[in-house]
Amino acid sequence: MKIFIAGEDRESSAYIRDALIQTGLDIQLINFDILGNNNLDKSDAAILILNFSAEKDPDSQHLKQILSFVRDFPAPVISFVQPAKSELQQQLEDEGFHPVLELPYSHAEIRLLITGYLKESPDFLNPEDKNQKVSGADDPLEMFFNLMNSMQKNNWNFSRLVRELMGFTHHCLNISHILFLEDMGNSEGLVKNSVSLTWMKSDFKINLKNLSYNQNVIDDLIILENLEKNNSARTYLKSLLGRESKSLIVCPVFLQNQRKFTYLFLNEHKKTFTAAQKRLIYFMRNLSEFALEKEKFSVRQPPDSSASSAIFFQGIIDHLNFGIVIIDRKLGIKFINREASHLLQLKIAGNNYQNLREILGEQNIQAVVDSMKTIDGTFQRPEIELETATGQKLLIGFTLTEYLDPLNEEKVYILSLKDITYTKELQEEMTRMDRLASLGVMASGIAHEIRNPLAGIKAIAQTFEEELAKDDPKNEYVTRIIKQVNRLDDLLKSLFSYAKPQKPNRQFSSVQEIIYDVLSLLKQKLQSQNIKLIQSIQKPLKDVFVDNSQIQQVLFNLVLNSIEAIEGPGEISITVNEIRDDAATFRRKPFYNKITDKPYILIRISDSGYGISPENLQQIFNPFFTTKNFGTGLGLSIVYQIVQENNGIIYFESEKNVGTDCYLFLPAFEPVSKESMKS
Repeated sequence: MKIFIAGEDRESSAYIRDALIQTGLDIQLINFDILGNNNLDKSDAAILILNFSAEKDPDSQHLKQILSFVRDFPAPVISFVQPAKSELQQQLEDEGFHPVLELPYSHAEIRLLITGYLKESPDFLNPEDKNQKVSGADDPLEMFFNLMNSMQKNNWNFSRLVRELMGFTHHCLNISHILFLEDMGNSEGLVKNSVSLTWMKSDFKINLKNLSYNQNVIDDLIILENLEKNNSARTYLKSLLGRESKSLIVCPVFLQNQRKFTYLFLNEHKKTFTAAQKRLIYFMRNLSEFALEKEKFSVRQPPDSSASSAIFFQGIIDHLNFGIVIIDRKLGIKFINREASHLLQLKIAGNNYQNLREILGEQNIQAVVDSMKTIDGTFQRPEIELETATGQKLLIGFTLTEYLDPLNEEKVYILSLKDITYTKELQEEMTRMDRLASLGVMASGIAHEIRNPLAGIKAIAQTFEEELAKDDPKNEYVTRIIKQVNRLDDLLKSLFSYAKPQKPNRQFSSVQEIIYDVLSLLKQKLQSQNIKLIQSIQKPLKDVFVDNSQIQQVLFNLVLNSIEAIEGPGEISITVNEIRDDAATFRRKPFYNKITDKPYILIRISDSGYGISPENLQQIFNPFFTTKNFGTGLGLSIVYQIVQENNGIIYFESEKNVGTDCYLFLPAFEPVSKESMKS
């Protein structure tokens, strides 16, 4: 029996043929002319594949001849078309030809599809053809789960599982080359295993940083598709491997939220990955992480359950997005899942867990103990504060549930932990914006009500000044009245700037020039206070789309605040760079998505001043709030409004008696206007 593949695009027809070689049937590639001229022997046909992948479709007369020939074809007919050819697809379906499928498909998907139709054919594998059979047509997803079962049944170690998964991915998903790398730090991976690239040395290294620019990240997979010849990632891989890479996937494997290994999948001939390939690679990553963790940490087995069930439920618990800690009355940890160990920064060896007192500070422990005393079935969510190794503050919400262990007849407590840092900061930001908006309306109303009487007072005082003789001692009182009225008028102007900031005239501007103009105004003040200024500006650097004069005003205020916060000799550093790899620092901030969706420039101003206390840090943008002995307390309020109007973000971190860091994010893109969207 034969499989006929008819079409004008020989390359795609050969791709379909290669996918079906394992069927053991005779496969013939033919042109549409043979069908149109009725020159094909149908007697031993198992299936006919019409491949309409060529750039130019057959003309209407030719297509009519082809369809007329295959209308009464004795075997199944399957048509493949390109996604862009919707009219051709509709025409084929209207003529009664089913199925009509859109390319691309992987080899495994083509084998599965064609084999399904072959098995439905009444003449397939009849007694005369009993020596012919279809092989390698298993469902890839079914094969993957069979692989999982084999791992559990035979207790494979991590290395064995990796080899099996790589072989499965290469042969069943038809991915050209697969590399398995061990993380060496600094974004470098050491090749530990490979499929199809057997010539590689064991100490071969790949810098993954060169593969992740302009990346499309889906569930931590870095997917790069449709790579042009001059693409930096493609060029880098070709210089290392001597092979082309039209598409690739970087798939990290994590242990305790740290990258330990990386799979690298390279397509030499195809520009994209299918949805099935991406889905199975994602499953493959999860299975690898599960096996890695299972090998590193032993799993406590309940007496009456099988090993496979324990592994299954352990895997589920470890993939929850909140932490679970089981503790006894004395706060001894009896069990902890992966997310909890990450939040509490624990290193677990076997079942040798620490006591919770050794992990949490006294204040946090007291919060947990108080919750143990007040468990009454009602929902409550106290909060504790933790600090990461990098000094970042985490706010953790927790609940405590009492549970009687039926096996040991022991009362334990289930402590569930959730990182609510992002949620809290988002709530605080929304509350702050509502408060500032309300204060702005109030300030505007007050300013209007005060300005008119002030103008009257000043006019009367000026009249008195004109009428009094120059040597009259009352002139001093009149002069003081006018001076205080002017002072109040300046305050009102500041209020108006806060309540109704001027609309920005935004255009692309050089950050370096803006900073230079600001520092030139403050140069004398820096020198007089013996303050050392350190600048680090990335080059090249994109321009920012802002109002030049308004951002100068913002930076002037921020640098001036830093100068005034330093008593005696000190240091101010200004760092400017485009947000890229360092965006992860702000992952828990409410503005994280904003600064990663579009290009932003970060200006960081750090000083060695006396710092800001935590309670004052929450109020720095409030109007009239100040810790100085002078000023109106409107400076940072106006700065906040200006930054918002320019589509920027401003954020402060500070530690008392250590210093303050100000993070100013400015957009390096022009927003799409409603008018341009309509056109």
